[in-house]
Amino acid sequence: MLEFLDGDDEDFQQFQKHFHGNSKLRGFADVTTYVPPVGSSVQEQQESARKRSAYYILTGLGVGNLNLWRFVEPERYDQEPIWEHLQNFVAGGNTAMMAAFLPSSASPGVLAIAAVCRDKNLRVWPMEYTKTSSGDEGNDDSAEAEDTSFLGGVHTVNSHFNIQNTTDIVAIHGQYAYGISLMGEAYRICFPDSTNLNSSCERLPRQVFELEKLGGGGISKSRRSNVMLESLAASDDGKTIVVVSSEGIFYYSNKLPDIGSSDAAHLRIIGKNASENTLFKAPMKVYTPKIKSKDNKVKSEAMMTVVTNPSDEDSDEEGGYINVDPTETFAARWMVPSRGQDCWVCGVRNASHWVGPPESKVKEPSRAQLEAQQKEKMRSQRRQDRLAKRAKDAAAQRNNTSDPETPVAAKPKTTPRSSAKKAVKSQPNVQTSATTANVSAEKRPLADLTRRLSQNSGAGDDDDEDYTGSDDNTPSIASLLSELEHFKKRNAEIKTEWQRRLLGERQLRRKWKQREEEFLDQLNDSLTKLDAAEVEVDRLRVLLRDAEKRFAFEKARVEQENSVKSRYEQLCEQMNDKMALVADQKRLLEQTTRSLLKEVDRNVHALKNAVILEKTECVVCKDQQAVTAVVPCGHLCFCEQDAETYRRNCTAQYPTCPICQQEIVSLLRIYT
Repeated sequence: MLEFLDGDDEDFQQFQKHFHGNSKLRGFADVTTYVPPVGSSVQEQQESARKRSAYYILTGLGVGNLNLWRFVEPERYDQEPIWEHLQNFVAGGNTAMMAAFLPSSASPGVLAIAAVCRDKNLRVWPMEYTKTSSGDEGNDDSAEAEDTSFLGGVHTVNSHFNIQNTTDIVAIHGQYAYGISLMGEAYRICFPDSTNLNSSCERLPRQVFELEKLGGGGISKSRRSNVMLESLAASDDGKTIVVVSSEGIFYYSNKLPDIGSSDAAHLRIIGKNASENTLFKAPMKVYTPKIKSKDNKVKSEAMMTVVTNPSDEDSDEEGGYINVDPTETFAARWMVPSRGQDCWVCGVRNASHWVGPPESKVKEPSRAQLEAQQKEKMRSQRRQDRLAKRAKDAAAQRNNTSDPETPVAAKPKTTPRSSAKKAVKSQPNVQTSATTANVSAEKRPLADLTRRLSQNSGAGDDDDEDYTGSDDNTPSIASLLSELEHFKKRNAEIKTEWQRRLLGERQLRRKWKQREEEFLDQLNDSLTKLDAAEVEVDRLRVLLRDAEKRFAFEKARVEQENSVKSRYEQLCEQMNDKMALVADQKRLLEQTTRSLLKEVDRNVHALKNAVILEKTECVVCKDQQAVTAVVPCGHLCFCEQDAETYRRNCTAQYPTCPICQQEIVSLLRIYT
């Protein structure tokens, strides 16, 4: 994005930029436009006066104090803007995590500030508008006051209140504050309009978001409890929200109901971030742009700005880039798992799994595998047919046993299939109808019987593929019926135990919910008492500091009164030491001066008695005769005009002679 601005957009360099350095501008939090309240005379003045905008800037994130600034645009392009520090106030904790302005939508010019500190409840400051009086403009900074006089006043912070149970707030967008609880649930609260913000808003209703379940049954519940949310972004109008889990899955909704309504706030899965690096996962901004067509403004689809890096080997050194996508287009690009197929590996719907086997993994079965599968299907079909016929024979034999005219055998055995078929055909129609009724009545026991027979005849079925029907190890009907009754009784016991445990679990959940509500009430009371105690501690700390200052002042005053004489003696000793030092320096200076004068006289006499009578030229201009000597070396280097020029414009801290590089003490004019 920066490359595009620097390389292609030439108009970006034409933007007017202003810079201001101040330590109180660190930790930028939010900015809003200055708007005077409705009905004030300042509005008419601003509309009729020159078009100049003003902004409020909120800073101080990362520390315990927030700073309120006002920025006023210059009247002309060549002038400097006005940076005005308005107020400094305590954020409510040691580290301010986020802060934002809450402008009123009903009454322009009404503002409030909301901020969250680490492990502290959300704190709200209603801002009061104060008009600038004429007496305030008569100070020393009259020029700046005259430049800001057209604003008419300023907003200040005087009071605050805390909203309970909001220590886990992670974002503030528009009139909504969003949080992620320790249990992984996302929720939001709605601030009243800034005109109605007061201490009665300490308990605001919250709306909990329900995430889309992955699959059905118990799997979905267990996987739902493991979803951990990391970040959250929403639009300022409160209609669109995007939540990101720790696995990089995006949950989204663009039709959120109002807080307090009966409709549930469901968030559905729209995709997964391509990057596996935790640094590139979070949406930076979610907004709904307004498209202006002629005189009408129409809201378009919600947009989402995501920091991503889709490379396979992500690293923290790579910068990544920003994707700005419509949310529905993002969902279509990454294939919504909830609208597609299950994972082909584990059968669970999950965005981090595979929605279908890749082409490289799909293998066509060989001919031997196809023949083995076909043979297995035929074998299973023969088993089912054999079991069904055995069940019919058992039902027919039971019907014959219940007939009083038919003798009962001592040890009934299952007849072969060939004889069973003849017996079934030779029976009268009345007996056939009775057998049909018994079979329909015993449909469910027969299913259990079929499963039992299939288990008992596991290896024998593989060998008996010629429909011989010879099986002497088949259990009797009586044993099967007794076993069936036993399983029915066991099923009833299991069902009763399950109902009892389910009832106990429901009662336990109701008790847990009740205890949770009691705990939350106790927690709210404790937090209220804690806030009151903190306020009292702050007041006592202020009193303690005042008392310590008074005590220190009194102690210093008493010590000063008791040690005036000793202090006077110390000052006298220091004065004597300084006078002795001054005398030593004076004596040393006199000796140095005498030695320098002797050296100058010696050099002058040496110059007068010199045999060389040629004239030396100036080392600077090279045109005039050098008539100025350097003390103490005595070299004639400069003319009368260039001597002081060289000494004044020398770049070194101590100027030196250009011939011998000895330090210049003074310059001596030589007359001949």
